[in-house]
Amino acid sequence: MENVDFLDEEELYYATGEQYFLFYAKEQVYAIEAAYINEIVEHQPYTKVPNLQSFILGITNIRGHIIGVVDFLDRCSLGRSEISSKSSFVVIKHKNQDIALLVDEIYEVDGFSDAMKKENLSFGTEIESRFIKNIVTYRENNVFLLNLDELLKLDELSIEVNNG
Repeated sequence: MENVDFLDEEELYYATGEQYFLFYAKEQVYAIEAAYINEIVEHQPYTKVPNLQSFILGITNIRGHIIGVVDFLDRCSLGRSEISSKSSFVVIKHKNQDIALLVDEIYEVDGFSDAMKKENLSFGTEIESRFIKNIVTYRENNVFLLNLDELLKLDELSIEVNNG
């Protein structure tokens, strides 16, 4: 009889919930609902657009579509992202808008059940609590499930900076 590999109990548990895309930013793991992810592309050049918020890096052309580029770390007031060979753009479709989110490093995709999700803490996190929907303990680490409605709030992304 042939040996068959079965998922162990922990892997099966993680694989049964809603799917999330996990990434690193400043050595912390964050997650976005995988349903919002269009694609992941290597970091590529972008064109700076003047008079926009500092966290909006500019625009880039991905497969013939002009897409705004947002620096995740800067958006969360954690400094500017340092580009490395692991930097990527996560192209997110949110409210009929494509946005390329610059992240430090791709981690993986996995599932989290509702039972695993804990309410967001209003203190003790490096980023504003409004950007965090829930917290999950995953492989002995806290993972912040991001609130895209706040993180990618269109009225905040489109505010021009007055250089006068």
